[in-house]
Amino acid sequence: MSAEGRYVRSGLKTYDRMPGERFVAGRQRIALVADDEPLVRQLICSVLARKGWRTIEATDGVEALGLSIDESIDLLVTDYEMPTISGLQLANAVRRRTPDVPILMISGYPACINVARSHGYLFLQTPFKPNDLISRVETMTSRQGGDPRFRPTAQTGARRAGVRAR
Repeated sequence: MSAEGRYVRSGLKTYDRMPGERFVAGRQRIALVADDEPLVRQLICSVLARKGWRTIEATDGVEALGLSIDESIDLLVTDYEMPTISGLQLANAVRRRTPDVPILMISGYPACINVARSHGYLFLQTPFKPNDLISRVETMTSRQGGDPRFRPTAQTGARRAGVRAR
């Protein structure tokens, strides 16, 4: 399947971004969703699309890694346990290449929480409510609040320099 065939288009209005952020103004935000469970992957894509995200789906870590190289992604949502490359390996590879991309790990295994958090990733345990997913994503991508590790680089640098974003 081509990369174009993996896109889920929402047709919703995109959110405005501040000048100087890594993301291109006027471009719809892109979320890469990697999960080997089709229903979970489709649910995540559907919820994000309703919030204005364009989503790219990957069925495993290898496919997701390739897509993360081909596309300029604004968010990675990955399952912790996947065939070939785990979500943790995928997240680490994406973080090395693009350290400002927010990463959310999901899993049904509670033991994964501490491992994901020890690597600096937010975690969401399945099953989850769509509002919980949106809340985590908004926390990670918010230009107003949230953990500074999950904000775009330009804004984080401005905050460290004492400049207030408008």
